[in-house]
Amino acid sequence: MTNKQGGTYQTPTELTTSITDEAVESAVLERINTTVSGTYTDFSEVIGTDLTSEAEPADTDRSELNRELLSVVATDIIPDLHIVDLAMGSGVFLHSALDSLVRLRSYIASVEDVPAPTDSYSYPSDIDSHGENSRRVWTTITQNLFGVDIDPEAVSLTRFRLELAYLCTLNSGEDPIPPRSEHNFKQGNSIVGKPFSSNPPHWSNQLPLSAFFQNDDLTSEHPHGTASAQSTANEVRTHLEEYRSSIQSDSDPQITIREQIRERAEAIDQQLGYKLSDNSNQEGVGDVDSFHWPLEFPLVMEGGGFDVVLFHGPWSESGLRNAVNSSTLEFLQSGWQYYLPNSGSWRRTNDVLDSFFLHRAHDVVRQGGVVASLVDASVLTAPGSSHIRRRYLETTDIERVATFRNQNTFDQIDRRFRYAVVIAQTTEQSSTFKLGSGFVSPEDLTDEGNYFELEPDFVYRFSPNTQAFPLLENDVQFRALQQLLEAPVLQDHENAEGWSIRPSGEFNQTADSEYISEAPYEGSDPIYRGKNIYISICL
Repeated sequence: MTNKQGGTYQTPTELTTSITDEAVESAVLERINTTVSGTYTDFSEVIGTDLTSEAEPADTDRSELNRELLSVVATDIIPDLHIVDLAMGSGVFLHSALDSLVRLRSYIASVEDVPAPTDSYSYPSDIDSHGENSRRVWTTITQNLFGVDIDPEAVSLTRFRLELAYLCTLNSGEDPIPPRSEHNFKQGNSIVGKPFSSNPPHWSNQLPLSAFFQNDDLTSEHPHGTASAQSTANEVRTHLEEYRSSIQSDSDPQITIREQIRERAEAIDQQLGYKLSDNSNQEGVGDVDSFHWPLEFPLVMEGGGFDVVLFHGPWSESGLRNAVNSSTLEFLQSGWQYYLPNSGSWRRTNDVLDSFFLHRAHDVVRQGGVVASLVDASVLTAPGSSHIRRRYLETTDIERVATFRNQNTFDQIDRRFRYAVVIAQTTEQSSTFKLGSGFVSPEDLTDEGNYFELEPDFVYRFSPNTQAFPLLENDVQFRALQQLLEAPVLQDHENAEGWSIRPSGEFNQTADSEYISEAPYEGSDPIYRGKNIYISICL
């Protein structure tokens, strides 16, 4: 699905593999610490290695591993681990997630006296004869992977990619059994749907399933616990319990809950269409294709959300359609090339789109889960995206922020474009985060020597009003910025006679020529601390 009209480009596997491995490790470690009240900080403490290791399980010493802990991981944590991609595209992120989980299952299965992570799953009888690896892949696709994309072709391609990965594991004579993934990968607009806020940028948290069953007032802004909804909600809860116990068969409760979800989704779509319409004009509202997460993934959302949320925002057409003539637009839509003109108003996507993908990721991830994204780097600095930076700084433990120059990573996109990797965990306690900038190759992402360890407070001091991230590329820039932030301010608030700074007109080159020089130390009339203005840079 590269160079297609919809604007989707292949994300390099070198990037997705590193991002996914880190996200899965963090999410599993958090689950382990929560389950056993542990304090593990490194994945190798649990399985003897990490997911980025190229060593085979047989090459790792497993004699000192805690088998009781591994049994908990195998039977309680891995089967209940849920990973979703908000914008699947061609499915590269989910394929990397599949590789990560299959490697994790393989490592655990290689330890003696530990149940395999596939032992507790109820398989179709036809798959009993399959090899261990094919069972791992089949189970991972069925149990752990989910995705949404607005393009139905992307949904089909992702399913095909994952099923092809399963087919590649079959031995001669083994009949393929398609993974049970028809309800895992869905078509829809993942950032538009219940919960819907008419007052961006801060969205409400995801609602429980019962919040969608209200007969009296579909436009109610306070759906929690209303008396009119109780009888319907209790009925649905009963069906939902039956649905859980019979989800692997075509039973009547399953049909019942699906029908009720369909009816309620249609009602919510009408409400959403009304809110989105301009002067009650319904034309084009259907193109929004709203997606209601608690209805589409009721079991995951009722359990608190997804453990890992991945996405690479789409290469949007937003802003292009009205900015170019028909011939240029036809050329751009042909899918052959996508170059950015000189105009500064042209972007890969506007800030709001990637920002709201990050908002939606935060909405659907569980407490302690991980958001791992590849976004437009302007999300880290643009004033219009300050709301998402503030939300992540206040409510997550940011693990890594890395910005890249587009040096042949995306061949069809202008080399001036910059993208960023943001990985954050939704925990109440925040610590230092890794910040790196100016990277040019995917390999730079995993080179820990490229990063600065910063406190979140560093961002607030650097940019008190908009929380823009400093894009530091080397030690010289870092030390210079530290000196600037630590320097005393000119104004002495305790002394009315102290210095003060006020905005004023810029220097006039003619009228103020005596104050401006083209070389150091040639000016006259000292202005501050006996120094003249040599170069003035306005930002």
